[in-house]
Amino acid sequence: MLVAFALMSNPLRADDAILSDPAALAALRAAGPSAAWKGVLHQADAVLMLTAASVMDKTSIPPSGDKHDYYTLGSYYWPDPANPSGPYINKDGQHNPACDTDAYDKAAWDQLVHRLDVLSAAWALTGQAPYAEQAARLARAWFVDPATRMNPNLTYGQVRPGHKDPPNGVIETGNLGRLVDSLTLLADSPALSAADQAALQAWMKAYLAWLKDSWAGRKEAAASNNRGVWYDVQVAALALYVGDGATARAAVQRSGERLAAQVAADGSLPAELKRTKSFSYSVYDLKAFFTCARLGARCGVGLWGAPPLHKAVAYLAPYADASKDWPYPQIEAKDMKGLAWLLAMAAQAWKQDALMQAAVQAGWDEDESPLRAALFK
Repeated sequence: MLVAFALMSNPLRADDAILSDPAALAALRAAGPSAAWKGVLHQADAVLMLTAASVMDKTSIPPSGDKHDYYTLGSYYWPDPANPSGPYINKDGQHNPACDTDAYDKAAWDQLVHRLDVLSAAWALTGQAPYAEQAARLARAWFVDPATRMNPNLTYGQVRPGHKDPPNGVIETGNLGRLVDSLTLLADSPALSAADQAALQAWMKAYLAWLKDSWAGRKEAAASNNRGVWYDVQVAALALYVGDGATARAAVQRSGERLAAQVAADGSLPAELKRTKSFSYSVYDLKAFFTCARLGARCGVGLWGAPPLHKAVAYLAPYADASKDWPYPQIEAKDMKGLAWLLAMAAQAWKQDALMQAAVQAGWDEDESPLRAALFK
């Protein structure tokens, strides 16, 4: 059953950007095209003519029987070779490629976030209407159009076949901060009408309520590893988008408490070191904390100066040298791209040249720093 949304009267402006820095983007736009623009515009041009995707495109039916419900398979769950018709088994760190097929919504969701990201950036840099118009089409199809919009919940996210306890796929929308940031960058464009923006805000408000009140959301809020931090990211970003500053501040403050609890005396992240991809998850957890720090700057909660955050970065920084062995389980290549981003953003926030040098060592293109910092990506 489709949810009827009450329209909100909380008009947004591009200056309300959640993660991006509108002033920095305006300065880059005034300075004119640069080599750093090319990657953004190339990606945006590639999606200009694509058909808008929606949850209705998947080929399977969620357990609810309603294709408007988001539906995905647990990322690390596989059929049991010893019991093919029995419950799926967990293989930590081993992604089941079935998750990425058109039977489910995960690939389409990530594509939506990426496409809105590059289109909104292209609009912010160039002011060219086609970028905003295509972004508006994509957003309306997923969130607004009654025939295609997603119901605002993840009740059937990361289903594990054969398991009786409810699934929990809240982590899959950890990139919601990027998505609502894209929508705010588009706010000054005529491509999104006032009614469109009101409907988008209403959807996000309904999803925020589901995150706070549902079993899955409450379980995620209690997580003591990266999942809990990414929950805070979602709550804070959505709250900022719908104008609920108190909820945003509470979420960022909670992430600060998690930071103190998760970072060990040596700067490591013990909850992530247990994983089969411990380096990747350490980077992933810190990315969530960095995102909370960026959101905190938008709502008056300071996390950038937290000593545990500095310690955690210092712990990972030596591994900018790709030849340095990581002493914990890591079943795939180290996430050097993610580490480089962390070091570059920390260098920008803390004005530390040594961290930028480490970022470059890890593969960062320093010429892209102004644009990447402005977009926080």
